Order: sequence, then structure tokens, then C-alpha cells
Amino acid sequence: MTAADGWYASGANVALTATPAAYWHFAGWTGDTNGCPFADNVLTASMTQARTVMANFAETLAPQGTPEAWLAQYGLTGDPAAEELTDTDGDGLSAWEEYVADTDPTNPVSVLAFTGLAWNGGSLRIDWKGGHWSKQYIDARTDLADTNANWSCIYTNDILPTAISNSLIRTDTAQPAQFYRIRVER
Repeated sequence: MTAADGWYASGANVALTATPAAYWHFAGWTGDTNGCPFADNVLTASMTQARTVMANFAETLAPQGTPEAWLAQYGLTGDPAAEELTDTDGDGLSAWEEYVADTDPTNPVSVLAFTGLAWNGGSLRIDWKGGHWSKQYIDARTDLADTNANWSCIYTNDILPTAISNSLIRTDTAQPAQFYRIRVER
């Protein structure tokens, strides 16, 4: 805000201007604002009482929910709505999907993907890679054709940060053949 903390003469009008940083926007005033007129990011506080006033800011998000600051850190600074839909690195994921998976949208080897599936001494080993700051889930299902069949979560990695490379050993090999998917949450 432009007005400094401090004491002002009783009855004085103090103009407060909230100026957001790049990729942020003004989200409103809170505190002792009763009776203070404001227009957008400028509030005029009449010093008829002691006041504590705070300017609130929020990240500016592109339409799919990708923070514009995240896009900018990868050089995607054109039109945010278009940039979050691009697949800059050609790995099959748009920038907003890479944001959710916490992978690098400019690096084709930084992707959420299975990297291995192998039998190992009577158990099944599932390997995958992904980002550090998204919760990762491995789901299983026995039938892809049955649209009413539910996926069952067999693994959750929700303690962050996660490792880039991960493994799961399944010892319940009596299960019928299953299909697997990786799901993430940010």
C-alpha cells in the first residue's frame, strides 16, 4: 500500500492505494474499513478512529486454473489462456496438465508416466515418474470395457514433496489381470 504505517491527525483523510505485484491482482480490503469510500484499489480512510486496514491480493489464474506466475517461470508469457493449452515440449500434455502434475512444460522428459511394469520374484513392481508437489495415486481396475466399473486406489503418495521416480511392489498376485492409471491432485 502507498500510505505508511503511523499516526495521522484526527479527521484527516488518508488515501490508500493497493498495487499488486506482477501476476497478482487486488482482491479487496479488510480490517477497519467501515464508512471508508473506495473505488477498486484506492480506499480513503477518514481518521475518525484508530484503523487497521489490509489490502488483499490473489494469484492471477488462467482460465484452466494455472497460475500466470507459473506459466511465466517457463517463458509462457503471451496470452495465458492460449499458453496453458499449448504442449510446448510435445510430450502430449498441455501446460495446465503439466502444472497439475508438477512437471516442466518445456522439457519432454519431465512427464507424469509409467516407466516400468515387471514381475519380480512373484510380485509385481510398478514404476513411474512425476513431479515433487502433486499428490500421486495409482488406481487399478480389471475391466476397461465396462464403463460402470470403478477404479480402486491401490497407492497414495500424499506426503509432499514426492520423489521424481517412484515404485510400488504388489504382493497380492492372486488378483486377476488389472489395468493401472496414475492420477494426481495439486
